[in-house]
Amino acid sequence: ENMIHMIYFIKNIFMGKYVFKSDRISYKEIWKDDFDIFFDMYSNKDIMKYSLNDAYISKEEAEEEFHKIFQINSPHFIAFMDWVDMPIGIIWYYQIASGKEGGIVEINYSLKPEFWRKWFGTEMGKALIKFIFDTTKNHKIIWTCNIENVASSKILQKLGMIQEWISRKWRFKDGRWVDEIQYWLLKEDWNIIKL
Repeated sequence: ENMIHMIYFIKNIFMGKYVFKSDRISYKEIWKDDFDIFFDMYSNKDIMKYSLNDAYISKEEAEEEFHKIFQINSPHFIAFMDWVDMPIGIIWYYQIASGKEGGIVEINYSLKPEFWRKWFGTEMGKALIKFIFDTTKNHKIIWTCNIENVASSKILQKLGMIQEWISRKWRFKDGRWVDEIQYWLLKEDWNIIKL
């Protein structure tokens, strides 16, 4: 079974489809013909409940934000469920600081509700962390989330990330200010825990 799985993955790598993979998921860098997947994800109110932004209402509004992805240094990857080639989420990172000795990126993810509480969020986070530390010079990863997003906080802790600070009234969401938590992970710590 593992050999069949590897052949399937290698085939898609040569076709230029996937950039990296994890146990059940393969990751494709988002491109301009992926707008429908982007809109389907970020127009979903359940997915956007704890996000900094609100769910998109119109495609016109979403298209403006979608095109910004290609103008800034923020690689986005669509997570595809293996075998069925079905998009289940999006992961991304944004370069905050960089230099000769290293750099800092912020990462995040979005996952379709039908895949919540099935370890997909943890798998996606682990895959992105590994990808960043294995292929870039960055020495630190940060991840911020709404303080009320208990599920995401648990994922970050499972990944070995440590709470750095809580910022009071950081996000204005649903008519009220909400606190934000930031977590961090250093490359040398990741090299020790290697989940």
